[in-house]
Amino acid sequence: MAHIVRTQPSISILHLPLSIFALTLCLLLACSLGARAAETNSNSLVWHKAAGRVDADIHGEPLWPLLEDIAHQTGWHIFVEPGTTRSASTKFKDLPQDDALRMLLGKLNFAFVPQTNGPDFLYVFTTSRENATRHVEITNAPPRRVANELVVKLKPGTDIDALAKLLGAKITGRNDKMGIYRLLFENADSTSAALDKLKDNSDVAAVDYNYIYDTPPSPQVLANAPVGPVSLKLNPPGDSGRLIVGLIDTPVQPLDGSLNDFLLKQISVTGDAYATGNDPTHGTAMAEAILRAIAQASGGSTSAQILPVNVYSSGE
Repeated sequence: MAHIVRTQPSISILHLPLSIFALTLCLLLACSLGARAAETNSNSLVWHKAAGRVDADIHGEPLWPLLEDIAHQTGWHIFVEPGTTRSASTKFKDLPQDDALRMLLGKLNFAFVPQTNGPDFLYVFTTSRENATRHVEITNAPPRRVANELVVKLKPGTDIDALAKLLGAKITGRNDKMGIYRLLFENADSTSAALDKLKDNSDVAAVDYNYIYDTPPSPQVLANAPVGPVSLKLNPPGDSGRLIVGLIDTPVQPLDGSLNDFLLKQISVTGDAYATGNDPTHGTAMAEAILRAIAQASGGSTSAQILPVNVYSSGE
């Protein structure tokens, strides 16, 4: 039975030689290593929405980008009194969100208004809540970093333990086979200094901050939807090379029938290589969406295959 989902797939087809694809994939595998933010920005704000707890390490953050980040992470509708300004500098870990807001907003007034049937509201003001009329948009919110943490890929033969000791870092995650490691530092300044040193180190293949990406939402199965199964035939790859779609997502479950021929062996960087349960995961839904799109564009036959890469664990 085909899984029909209500979702917005984002598909990137990499038509690359295998050596280049492998190098690209290695850089993508590093525990949610994302697009690079501005190198001078060392601020970190992590809002654990489900637990209602907050971590922050912020130095001189202007009010508007700070509120954009909060809106992006929480989904709140935030309104600000025009002309309100603040430069936030604070550091804390695992604070309740009310206490975190007081630390982040300082002497500014705020009112948090929870909603039962929609996103919560936050009003930030200097005079009265009624004057908080400027809406904070979240379309340009900055990416979220893991506080004081870098991800580094080393060249073969490099001693990560010696390198971490030299930098004063703690190794919090490691994949010795791929030479990829997570390094935790004491504070934002030492993290930034270590980043500069690692960029100039000839034993380092790649280094960046570690970023946080929320697990994609579970797709919604639509019962009795008028869409048939995917009809697609796998052709042998030509002499010019292979076309591989790198699906960086949640685990991908077995597909229907011959569609499994289009799935290469799944890679997991979290230890949870396979999903359980009958409902399709986001990765499964995207794999089928990709194959359905290829079937429509190709007329029913292709040599393209999908390489599923699971970067999300099974936990929250």
